Amino acid sequence: MYLDVCAFGTRKRQYISELVACVDQGIIRLFSHLRHVTEMTDFSSHFQILDQWLVRHRRWWQFQPFHHRQSIWRDETPALHALLSELSESEILDLSAQPSRVAQQLAPWIDDALLGVQVEAQLQQKLAQFSVNQHERLHYRVNGRKWQQIVALAQCVPPTGEIVEWCAGKAHLGRLLAFNGATTTSLEWQASLCESARELAARVPVDMTLVHCDVLSSDTASYIRPTTHAVALHACGKLHTHLLQKVVAAGASGVTLAPCCYNLIPDAVYSPLSEAGQVSVLQLSRDDVSLPLKQTVTAGQREQRQRDQELAWRLGFDLLQRELRGIDVYLPLPTVPKSLLAGDFQTFCQWALARKQLDEVIPSSIRLAEIEQRGCQRRVEVRRMELVQSLFRRPLELWLLLDMILYLDDAGYDVTTGTFCDYSLTPRNWLIHAVKS
Repeated sequence: MYLDVCAFGTRKRQYISELVACVDQGIIRLFSHLRHVTEMTDFSSHFQILDQWLVRHRRWWQFQPFHHRQSIWRDETPALHALLSELSESEILDLSAQPSRVAQQLAPWIDDALLGVQVEAQLQQKLAQFSVNQHERLHYRVNGRKWQQIVALAQCVPPTGEIVEWCAGKAHLGRLLAFNGATTTSLEWQASLCESARELAARVPVDMTLVHCDVLSSDTASYIRPTTHAVALHACGKLHTHLLQKVVAAGASGVTLAPCCYNLIPDAVYSPLSEAGQVSVLQLSRDDVSLPLKQTVTAGQREQRQRDQELAWRLGFDLLQRELRGIDVYLPLPTVPKSLLAGDFQTFCQWALARKQLDEVIPSSIRLAEIEQRGCQRRVEVRRMELVQSLFRRPLELWLLLDMILYLDDAGYDVTTGTFCDYSLTPRNWLIHAVKS
């Protein structure tokens, strides 16, 4: 129906125009709300699909291969055991980096084996891309791969306004954002890193403030404000969940986060942030949430050889300690000094016994060379079990990512997510970008 407003008086025409404007604004708000609900439903549905799939297939991934002396599927699923036994160690390592091929191999035993790959593709959204100016002095003493990650993340951050860099390290990201026009405050708790950051900032004068503080303390409350946009590149575990809680509590304008090291949490069990995560029957231990971190793509040949040797020696020592103690239970070891790997297996075992405060003396009847060889054989068996687990690495990481996204979504943030750089630069390449509605 056509309404001829010209037929009305001036006051009535003004009233009708205002009424139409109000209706238009109402329609805009309604569509904005519907868009928000639709996106929330998409994130929620993806979370529920992954959640149910991970719960249904727990026996395939929720275990620790180190704890088992032989394949846990040897008797239960002999056909799968036979398939895995035919793979050499190099074939296992090559295959584990190709989720689609792993899914095809495991499809006879794991239904919807490609689900994780499909959900990952569906979650990919177009991230905002801002132009970033660089200067050669900005990446002084930053290796090429790390600098590419920093630039890639900076391109997803609005280049102006108040930026708070969380867990800044040497503040490379904050310095780049400040160089591009943002007013940056970088928070870091290690004094030596703060000092290095100040030295680097002096090379290219920029508008930034470096703050030496513990981000987990209450002192940071004054830095996360409604006017600030928080950024963090690979803040680990409790550090990135704490940041999200601070952002929501303060009603900050936004956050751009690339999470990392989900296992670095204070509790033995992961505490979900979202309501959907909290009601899930999936209980994740610290060991469970370390699963996504087991895939590496950046190690050189020397580093890979060291990892192979350390793994074999750890597994060999585990066989030794079970025999010495008469207890057939895995005994975890702390971080191994790299210098120790330059020695021999006997020195490694003596170090391990001392660190675990065990008084057992290695009897001369025990052939350490044979145990070392068995450790190498066991390493291959462990990697066969890890190959099956590898199918669930990315889906579990996406579950953790969606838990954070839904937490922000529930708090009224518009969230986009996607990969901010290539997987070859870093396996932790998923990004959460949220702006207050």
